[in-house]
Amino acid sequence: MKKPGNGPKQTGEHKVHPYLRPETICRGESWIRPYSSFFRLLLFPARLPFDSVGVNLVFTRVLLAILLLTSCLSLWSQPGVNIIINTNTPDAGIFLDAKPAGITDHEGNKIIKGVPPGIYEIKISKAGYLENRQVVTVSELSNTFNFTMEKTTVNQLNNNRGVTGSGSSLDLAILLIIMAIIVLAVVVFMMVRVMRHSSRRQLIGKFELREVLGKGGIATTYKARDLVKKKIIALKVLDPTCIKDDDLVYKFFSEGKFISSINKEFPDAPIVKVFDFGRDREEPPGIPFIAMELVKGGDLLKIIKQDNNIPVARKLRIAREVARGLKAAHHLGIFHGDITPDNIIVNGDNVTLIDFGVALQHYDSYKNMDASVMGKPVYMSPEQCEGKPIDEKSDVYSLGIILFFMFFGRPPFESQNPIEIMNMHKKSPLPELDKPVPADIKKLIYRVLDKIPQKRPGTAELEKQLEQLIHKYEPK
Repeated sequence: MKKPGNGPKQTGEHKVHPYLRPETICRGESWIRPYSSFFRLLLFPARLPFDSVGVNLVFTRVLLAILLLTSCLSLWSQPGVNIIINTNTPDAGIFLDAKPAGITDHEGNKIIKGVPPGIYEIKISKAGYLENRQVVTVSELSNTFNFTMEKTTVNQLNNNRGVTGSGSSLDLAILLIIMAIIVLAVVVFMMVRVMRHSSRRQLIGKFELREVLGKGGIATTYKARDLVKKKIIALKVLDPTCIKDDDLVYKFFSEGKFISSINKEFPDAPIVKVFDFGRDREEPPGIPFIAMELVKGGDLLKIIKQDNNIPVARKLRIAREVARGLKAAHHLGIFHGDITPDNIIVNGDNVTLIDFGVALQHYDSYKNMDASVMGKPVYMSPEQCEGKPIDEKSDVYSLGIILFFMFFGRPPFESQNPIEIMNMHKKSPLPELDKPVPADIKKLIYRVLDKIPQKRPGTAELEKQLEQLIHKYEPK
């Protein structure tokens, strides 16, 4: 006796296998249920039970698969017939509509299989023979075609060469035209690029600006190219906002005039060379500029910060070169007024003094247009801090601050407040720092930094004393 729940359930009229129930076949829309049954029969036969219903279903699945495979093969297969090529030449190339179709055998024959019926151009070719071309109709009835190949004569060969030469000449002409178009396109592209570059580049007279080297209160220094002399220079340009201020323009041109006069009288002095100064055009308001030597190297401030172990003799040589440059300027009554480490360029053993932007002659004003004193407070002399006229001894004091910085590792007076620094220069004694500085060098530094200008040495005397110390501390 069968247990309840086993086997197929009764539906009233016939038995329905559980796997083929509608709710099992597809739980979606009713219109796809027949298709779901079909794909289940194809894809999941292993899930069918092996009973009478299952066997019938497997047989049905096999028939459906055979029908599907037959349909695919009928779609993929293309009807075609065989073409028989008969020639009198073995090893001749056969082309069917310009596509290679094989070569003839040793008897000059070839069978091309599976060619769909239609109209084709058949070409037979072989070296030493004239080409034979025929347009033929391929059908299921007659597909045998005969070709007779003739050997080429001298005249025919020359004619063929002539034809070939004409074709080659035509191809060469087309190639030359294409190359000419490419060259023309490249030329046009380069011209457009040059025009765009010319429209973007900045010109100050005959100088092309390249990049900014530094920026001050009223002027900017650029790396530039002299388009006439074809060389790279440093170009100092007055800011456009200052062009109409006659006093600022005068002071700006004074730098070019001062340096030019020093270059002329003392060409070997370690001072930057000035090539030209003026305006970019004659009609006002032309832009004032100073064209100078582009000095290679780094400023002394960066060198001090990067290397705390600069040899004693090298420190003394740097100070001596600065003193030598100042001596040349002082001889002409020109006082720098802004001796700072960033205005001293060092390149190996070469030292160059730059930026005479606040330089004065003995008859010039010693204050800015707004009545403020000039210079950087850390390196200013006491008299400069008081607003008094600067002179040779003021530049010497500033050089003494640099000497103190190089040997003691910091300036003598430091503060976030510039007014406080200026008061220190005027009233505070030099600090006693715990640094192993030779006594004779320390004595010279303290003398150079005396509050009283008259007790400081002049630049000539300072240069001489530094030279003596260099000989003493120069490595043997």
